[in-house]
Amino acid sequence: MKENTSYKIVALLITLILWVIILGSKEAIMIKLVHVNFVLPKNHAITNNVTHEISFKAAGPRLILKKFSEMNEPLVIDLSHLSEGTTTVRIHSDSINTPPGVRILNMSPGAVTVKLEKVEVN
Repeated sequence: MKENTSYKIVALLITLILWVIILGSKEAIMIKLVHVNFVLPKNHAITNNVTHEISFKAAGPRLILKKFSEMNEPLVIDLSHLSEGTTTVRIHSDSINTPPGVRILNMSPGAVTVKLEKVEVN
């Protein structure tokens, strides 16, 4: 009787492991909003209305997407090398860090137009 119980416990553990593997590897799609931080040149400001969030549509295994959704790294757009004027910065799929197995399908917006103007500091 004791042998039979240990076989049942082993079978249950194998079943649970297979269940987690199968559910975790199933392909899923999610949308993640990522906050945007702009690095500006000294004594410059953004004078137009720009988005501060980019929407990334991602695909991959459910468990890895869950891990990706919990990441809170902002998207940093470095404008420090620019001078006054209007510039359009394209957002690429490799603009954010993703865990292995996650693919970025789409970004919205795909570009951000920024108008920089010099400001006087007292």
